[in-house]
Amino acid sequence: MTALCITQAGLNTALEALAQGVPMVAIPVGYDQPGVPTRIAYHGVGEVVEMDSLTARRLCELIARVRSNPAYRDKARRFRKVLRETRGLDVAVNIIERVFEADRTVDPESSFRA
Repeated sequence: MTALCITQAGLNTALEALAQGVPMVAIPVGYDQPGVPTRIAYHGVGEVVEMDSLTARRLCELIARVRSNPAYRDKARRFRKVLRETRGLDVAVNIIERVFEADRTVDPESSFRA
């Protein structure tokens, strides 16, 4: 069983960690997704450290904090349950299929042409 995910706070990795019920230590390295690390901290599924504050000592402290406090894992497991129950990808596919069924004049390939 994985105890912790150390991530650069990309959306896919964060979702994969939550889908497995694994808490995180997030180290955002880019400015393209500032909302992901903010949500990780807000929902209590992990801790965040910015690159300009990152030291070996600080990283060790955050790892120890997340691993020693079961609240992080408990919250990550709650998100695992929500992700399994909502089946977001299936819902998105169903919505897209309904849109194309409702308007048969829409060519699904047209949006991929340059």
